[in-house]
Amino acid sequence: MLEGRSAFLFNDLKKIIYPMNTRLLKTLLPISLLVSLLITPKSLFSQCAMACDAFVVIGIQPDSTFELHYSVVLEGDICPGTNSFSMNPADTVIQLSGNNLGTVQYMVTNLETGNACWGEYRIVNSDCNVDILPPIITNRPPSSILIGCNDSLPVYNITAYDECDPSVLITESTQVADPTSCTPNRVIRRRWTAYDDAGNSSFVVQDVNYSIAPGFTVDLPGDNVIACGNEVTTPELTVSDSPCSTFGENYTDVIVNGGGCSKIVRTHYLLDWCGYDGSGPGLTAPEKDIDGDGNADAYTIHTDGINWYDGTTILGPYNGFLTYTSEIKLPSCSDPYADCKSGI
Repeated sequence: MLEGRSAFLFNDLKKIIYPMNTRLLKTLLPISLLVSLLITPKSLFSQCAMACDAFVVIGIQPDSTFELHYSVVLEGDICPGTNSFSMNPADTVIQLSGNNLGTVQYMVTNLETGNACWGEYRIVNSDCNVDILPPIITNRPPSSILIGCNDSLPVYNITAYDECDPSVLITESTQVADPTSCTPNRVIRRRWTAYDDAGNSSFVVQDVNYSIAPGFTVDLPGDNVIACGNEVTTPELTVSDSPCSTFGENYTDVIVNGGGCSKIVRTHYLLDWCGYDGSGPGLTAPEKDIDGDGNADAYTIHTDGINWYDGTTILGPYNGFLTYTSEIKLPSCSDPYADCKSGI
């Protein structure tokens, strides 16, 4: 019973490893082993995330050896740079022998940041008479990745081996955290599970985060002066649509009379449904009289998904909402309702 309990704790607390030429464990694990399974890996530094398996059981035949690679015991290679079982030189593997049974503490250190984590591994002799060890996933994908909002999910050649089952079954499942959310705001969790004929299983999980939507450009219209009798038209703002965003565009008009001149004040609105975070009114784009004729001129602004820019000048932070005001001027008409009725 103790033997079965130690095996089924695999998914939560430990990892069991055995090379291709080993036989499975047939000796009951002692009570002290079960107690040690409850020891959680400890992170020694906090600048970036390092996590190790708390306990790893490695089945090796007598007079055989096995190379334990740090990537097998490291849960997610999040710290950049080189990881090592020792500080100097960088040892990426530990040579293990089936003749040296027992429990040993290990530490994985990131040589660039100094961050480290630790756990324990236990070397046991193995036998296939009682198959309690799950398959080993041999080429684990990264535990977390960041991709562009229009990128496809990367494809991995996930394989696994099991000494007692030469044909391990591997399944893949994908779960979207919020299927109704726009692509840049989604988080996807992928899971690969390996099963052997005895019903033992092991799995690896990957979280896929989408980056913010790529930048896009908005062409802002200038003021428009029309003559009486002409149709009241003015260029509307246009946007180079991003494949990762859904835009809503609208405007409102206010007719202003006074001083022998009439005009329509048009306020444009642009909402990025995938980028709006609900925090405030967003950016009000400034009007620019570039040629000095008293009328605002058309110009272009753009965003990188973080800030709005006028060329290289930051206009403000990007939150997905933009307003801009232009004018449709009727300078020769004292009363737009009387003189420019059809136009208005």
